[in-house]
Amino acid sequence: MPGIGNSVFIDSKNEIIWGFYPSIPNMLLFYSKLSKNTSLLECDDNGNPIFEDVKFTPSEEFPISKNDFNLTRYGTAFLFKDMLKMLNVNFRHKGWNVILFNYDWRLSCNITGSSLIKAMSAYDEIIIVAFSMGGLLVSEALKEIDSERVRLIFNIGVPFYGAPQTYKNLAEGSNMIEGIIGFFADKFTDFKKVFINFITNFPSVYYLFPTFQFFKVNSGGYLPKCDTFEKTVEYIKQQIFCLKNNGTPKNFLEQAAIFHKSLYDENGIHIMLSTKYKSKTRYVASGSKPTLMGKDKNGNWLYGLGDGSVPLISALIEGKIVSESENIKIVNTSHQELIYNKKALKYLKININKEISEDK
Repeated sequence: MPGIGNSVFIDSKNEIIWGFYPSIPNMLLFYSKLSKNTSLLECDDNGNPIFEDVKFTPSEEFPISKNDFNLTRYGTAFLFKDMLKMLNVNFRHKGWNVILFNYDWRLSCNITGSSLIKAMSAYDEIIIVAFSMGGLLVSEALKEIDSERVRLIFNIGVPFYGAPQTYKNLAEGSNMIEGIIGFFADKFTDFKKVFINFITNFPSVYYLFPTFQFFKVNSGGYLPKCDTFEKTVEYIKQQIFCLKNNGTPKNFLEQAAIFHKSLYDENGIHIMLSTKYKSKTRYVASGSKPTLMGKDKNGNWLYGLGDGSVPLISALIEGKIVSESENIKIVNTSHQELIYNKKALKYLKININKEISEDK
């Protein structure tokens, strides 16, 4: 399960309008045309895609041949190539299919979660590896599918409590890319301004805001004059919705709030921590990068432990920083690099082998 922004989009001519380019010249060319491309991906005020002929690439099943993982391939398969190779080489011959679930990451987690449930229905046994927002979609799916069919769940950098970085990206923009490529992307496209207009009407973005649980466990960092989730929702609405020219109020934040609360039972237990799934769930996270936790009462950005995007207390779901255990692997890396970190991939391999070792 990839995260937000990880699936490729193509237009009616099958040309890539959103993707990932393994070479610097191709990447710079893509960002030089970003203003045009992003207009094709925009959603209306109700969160529906405006251009119906823009499609995301379908989910992919990967055979055993290593030749299918060439370095010139665009998109999700390129981003996840190390993980896909590891899973494919080690487990396909043992009877497991390796499926990369691509999805329209612009839409609400409720809609995409329903698509995931349908995809899972084709398999009798499932091991789930979810990255970033993909873990929220999995949480939604777990409410509906038969828990007996789920063998293991790996949550890699999943923002269960949200990520304040999302607010900062909407308020100030982001180039999404670190280093020299990000520098040139800004020079070519004025990317930060493009980015703000690009994502404001994506319902999915609002599911990544700090949740009501975040404010229970993060006592120091809030947005200005906001010490509760409800106040923050109102503040964000006032600040962000003025960024769009029409200024139309939207209910994406309220939808996201309802979604997150629906993942908890009447006793306040998250679906991942329920008796059905707790023993099957594993977490991979990083606490080595300064990560935005919010703002103090004076409006200064505050930072804490995390992977540079998702706070550690959010990725570990129980809202507290704990040491490594059988169910938790902490690695020193950034958010995007979690998916090909060697220690993280080794952790996946060991746990899956242990789970299926006695299978016939």
